[in-house]
Amino acid sequence: MMTTRNIRKKIFAGGVVMLGVIAPVLAIKVSLDPLYMDARFEPASTLHAGCINSTNVMFQSEGQEIENVHLVFSYIPDDIQIVRVTSTADKSLINYNIDHDSLVLNYLNQKSKKLSNVTLFQIYFKSSDNLTSTVLSLGKWSYALLKGGDKVALNSKSQLTFAKGMECDPDEVPPVVSLVSPQNNEEPIPLDRYFVFDIKDTGKWVDKQSIQIDFAGEQYDATSKYLQRNSDYLVFYPKTWLPVDVSLVLTITASDLQKYGWANEIKKSFSFETAKWMVLLNNINPEIYRKIVGKAVNVFASAPECRMLKQLYAEIDTTSQTILGGVFGKLACDVSDLSTFVQQEAADKVHAADMTSFQANKKVSVLGVLWWVLFSVALMLKLYYYVAYRKHKKIAEQISLQLTTNN
Repeated sequence: MMTTRNIRKKIFAGGVVMLGVIAPVLAIKVSLDPLYMDARFEPASTLHAGCINSTNVMFQSEGQEIENVHLVFSYIPDDIQIVRVTSTADKSLINYNIDHDSLVLNYLNQKSKKLSNVTLFQIYFKSSDNLTSTVLSLGKWSYALLKGGDKVALNSKSQLTFAKGMECDPDEVPPVVSLVSPQNNEEPIPLDRYFVFDIKDTGKWVDKQSIQIDFAGEQYDATSKYLQRNSDYLVFYPKTWLPVDVSLVLTITASDLQKYGWANEIKKSFSFETAKWMVLLNNINPEIYRKIVGKAVNVFASAPECRMLKQLYAEIDTTSQTILGGVFGKLACDVSDLSTFVQQEAADKVHAADMTSFQANKKVSVLGVLWWVLFSVALMLKLYYYVAYRKHKKIAEQISLQLTTNN
């Protein structure tokens, strides 16, 4: 006769027998954490049918020291196909095997750490086009090996739900913007400075119409004539002179061509200090100035202007003469008689006193004085344009070199 007491003994005896084979069920859990799309890419609460999806394999053991985890997942091959498996653990501690309808995962916990809610693996899989749900089962032969040799059987069934999405691989990364020129934004920039940016996007490419620059109280959009594109590079020419000795922030905004959901946008700011001196008077527009500089390569001096430069050459030191000597050639001055001219100027100084006395008694025409003033101003402007041309040519060569190096 089976009494209550006998039943309890039977259950207890059975429990003792089981301990010799496998440990009692402990607080150890394996679960799947599917990674859904960004909320902007509907449907965001299910996996996307016909696309490559992924799920984290989460492991939790409360207070148990684990030496090894052996997981065997089974699935319906007509529903999903395993593409790859990744793990953040050391490669020497993991291995896996993908079969026709099963996936075997192994994790060796070398230091027998307590694994508390950790991601051991990430499984990537592609589903059939019209799949709505499937089951990934963890069962037969799955276990956790405890420190001391006991095994804990593991089993679970995880249902994965799917829905059709608009796009399998939407671009989720915004463009990247970097400053090419000036290369160092910690140094003061001249007041006629222009800027070069490198704008790239590795996904759906940059939407050129989305580019906008906010700088010095002005806003420039993609249609502005002050923005010029060349492949991935954008050159920005401010339409006004930069203010003297101030801190300025340039903010550039750009988006990619991702349409499903919405575009990825980047907004990046760069800080600059402007120079403490003026480059040109504010009544000269920088746009006109750049045109003048562009034509400065054709600047030449007239015969009277060349004679004035030769007089200056004769009166300066040797180092300065070397610098001015290069200017003669650029302004197309004839210097074949330069040494003779210098000697003649030196000889003329002997009669300087007589010349001074003569000029003191000479009546000078007002129109003549005015002509020489205008003549001097014209020459100085030509010299300035030449210097400006040299400066901008050097900047352009540096930018060209930088772009060539980057490509």
